[in-house]
Amino acid sequence: MKRDLPEAAMPTTAPIASIAGAMQVHQALLYLHGKTGLLDPGEKIFLGLNPWTAFKMQIQRREICLAHDLSIEPAMEIEYEPNMRAQEVLEQLDTSGYAEPVLWLRNEVIGKMTCRRCGYEEQANAPLRKYPESQQACPKCGYELRDFEVIRNLTLEDSSASVILKELCLTKNEILHCETAKGQIAIQFCQT
Repeated sequence: MKRDLPEAAMPTTAPIASIAGAMQVHQALLYLHGKTGLLDPGEKIFLGLNPWTAFKMQIQRREICLAHDLSIEPAMEIEYEPNMRAQEVLEQLDTSGYAEPVLWLRNEVIGKMTCRRCGYEEQANAPLRKYPESQQACPKCGYELRDFEVIRNLTLEDSSASVILKELCLTKNEILHCETAKGQIAIQFCQT
């Protein structure tokens, strides 16, 4: 059976598959040997051979997507109290021997929104990906464009660490990843 392929056609499936496989093996070896250079959770690499193209991008977080989860067992359990400040969680990590904690949220949260026209400020405290466009206009003057603070992570030096857990839209059994001076750990909120 003859195919209608141009004379200059060149198969690319095998080379692309072998390059992708080599990249996966490289990432696995970096992980196993504790080296730097790993892709961050949720990063994706695109590769093309004709013409040569390669780029890396961060894919959007989704609850059901496992690409953003690190395979780290929770190192600490913290009792979930909706009115507990994030700063208290960070201080608890710091006093437990995990210095310089950077707590990463699973879902980016809109903190404060500021109107570009009248300067009106309000706390939104809603997941960025679920925030309805209908609420983006300023409630005071109706202006469509507002600047908003996006909370991705929290540190002890960060002013947004004063926010309480329920304002961060965390679930009661949430597992969050944390970078510390000792390396990466995971914490799990639990109910009593």
